Amino acid sequence: MHDINFQELARFLQEQDGKRRGDLLHRDQLMAIEAQDRELAKVLQEQERAKAKKAREKARQKALQKKMDHPSQHPDDHSDRSLSESQVCQYVARDILPPPPSGGG
Repeated sequence: MHDINFQELARFLQEQDGKRRGDLLHRDQLMAIEAQDRELAKVLQEQERAKAKKAREKARQKALQKKMDHPSQHPDDHSDRSLSESQVCQYVARDILPPPPSGGG
């Protein structure tokens, strides 16, 4: 009778050990996935930053070219050679964002 109890206890302990190992493996896998997700998010964020920087630079160049094509009335006035941040943002938005829907309903 005691042999059955010991066998059952041994089987139970083996099952518990297997479950515990499975839980640890599952936890380790989740941690690895979370780490990969963080790395992917970091890469995507860097790509978005680079894309925005490229768009800002393109807008700046476009605005500068526009100024070169249409010089001001006062050729001696060289004080305003740079664009304000809002001007750059306007050019970037115009180049990136789709046009607003037409209101002719």
